[in-house]
Amino acid sequence: MFSSFLSIFSRPNAVPAESVKPPEPPKLSEFPQFHGTFRGFAPSDESPNSLGELEVVITASTIRLSHATGLKVDITEYPIAQFTRLAPDPIAASSAESDQVVFQLGESRIQYVFGSIVEGNDAPGLSIRGAIGDLIGPTMAFGPKLIQDGIWQTALDELEAQGMPMLKYNGKVPPQYIEQQEKTTSMSM
Repeated sequence: MFSSFLSIFSRPNAVPAESVKPPEPPKLSEFPQFHGTFRGFAPSDESPNSLGELEVVITASTIRLSHATGLKVDITEYPIAQFTRLAPDPIAASSAESDQVVFQLGESRIQYVFGSIVEGNDAPGLSIRGAIGDLIGPTMAFGPKLIQDGIWQTALDELEAQGMPMLKYNGKVPPQYIEQQEKTTSMSM
């Protein structure tokens, strides 16, 4: 009696469960609206203000990060195919984070989060989270539209005056900041 009932589960034309694969999640290469140059800052323990200038260039095939650490420029490049879109968080979907699109780097915990970073401006920026630098501070970058609108330049000028290492100084602190610090030190003696 049971053998005839169980026979329906072993049909020769049935597809084994392990051969049914879920659809591939979307890749970052499928989102050209996030391609371009993003400029911002990232944590650095080799900097007087714990930040260094960051440039992230996203093309159809790669993501290239250049980070001014205070001692040098660190350059890292990843194939864009390693970034997979994460499903929207149901809790975030009902909050201020609802405009965020999140991609994860391979099997790592590193996430690239695209969304609004400037209050009152919907142009996308980029924040990177999940790396050890999160212990020091945020990694944030202004997107192409925010750069074009001059918002990044305003922030850059302020951070440069505070001694943030810059890409244009080969990853080191601006010379005028060092001179200012030396004058301040010599005047206090």
